[in-house]
Amino acid sequence: MNSGMEHLSVTTASIGLLAVGGKILDMLLELNAVLGPSTTLINEAMLESKQCRSSAHILYKTLCLLESARLPFPERSTWIQIDDVVVTMADTVLAFSELQDVCYAIENLLSASTAHIVCEKFESKLRNLCARIRWHHLSMTMMTTVLQCPGLVDAENSRASLEKRIIRLLSSNSELTNRLRTLIDVFSNIRGPAGSLVNYRLAAQQPRLEENVAPSSSSQGSGRRGAWSTLSGYTLADMPIMSVIPIPVTTGELLDGDKFYTFDFARRVSHDLSELMKAEAGQGTSRSLGFILGKPANFAHFNNNDGNSRAASEPIMPSTKPTVVVPQPRKKKRWR
Repeated sequence: MNSGMEHLSVTTASIGLLAVGGKILDMLLELNAVLGPSTTLINEAMLESKQCRSSAHILYKTLCLLESARLPFPERSTWIQIDDVVVTMADTVLAFSELQDVCYAIENLLSASTAHIVCEKFESKLRNLCARIRWHHLSMTMMTTVLQCPGLVDAENSRASLEKRIIRLLSSNSELTNRLRTLIDVFSNIRGPAGSLVNYRLAAQQPRLEENVAPSSSSQGSGRRGAWSTLSGYTLADMPIMSVIPIPVTTGELLDGDKFYTFDFARRVSHDLSELMKAEAGQGTSRSLGFILGKPANFAHFNNNDGNSRAASEPIMPSTKPTVVVPQPRKKKRWR
């Protein structure tokens, strides 16, 4: 990875996915109109991208509730490993970037080839990307179910299924495994005063969970995986601030990475996103989301500087890039 580029966090990856996902859907819609009847795979790519983007949006909203201590079942934040979120977000942003690249490649070939030849050329790549995006869409849905579902049995089943999926994914994907191992390098590249931590605006509101949470029936005997990264063994309860959880992907590796996956972009749109997420999903929500994510950098949004006026579900975005401390892999320590 290019060390000179900005590393993503869970927050910047989530917001970037919403923006890039909308752009990809627009591109696929245009290709669908041009290619005509040869668009079965394009339609499938549209469906998978739309569902994955929707799941990313719902998970992002749920993680904002975690940050502001408003989850309906806060004890379940111990059920999801940091590695689960990191690896899912990492491969999703990479898959979306590859799909975006395929869309550009198809556009470039349309003037010189027939629709049938173009679709045939990219059939294998599109099928693989659709399956990959579908996989992560389901993983994100399971995370949301674990954190939000009223039914305990459904939540436990999703927890067990998610654990198996992550083990299977990392066991079969050496590239992702290697990326997770570089998380220690991500921490090393973050500059700041020795021993300092990001100033968590709402950290004091986090409910203090018991250290020894009784394991659910679904996790007993599951053979939890070993250490994949420097964050292995830590859960969302240990690090409930998404902007300090690093993703082993840089903006330079992604198409439009410097535009949609940066800390500055996330900070610029996070307030408006939190306001939109208060409303129920319905007609006009998608259009509003597109406007928020597409607004220019010099767009002046009225924002009261009084911290008490901020939405409780608004993601915690420090005024400067966060500074973190490398956690000790063998010691369980609560981040509060």
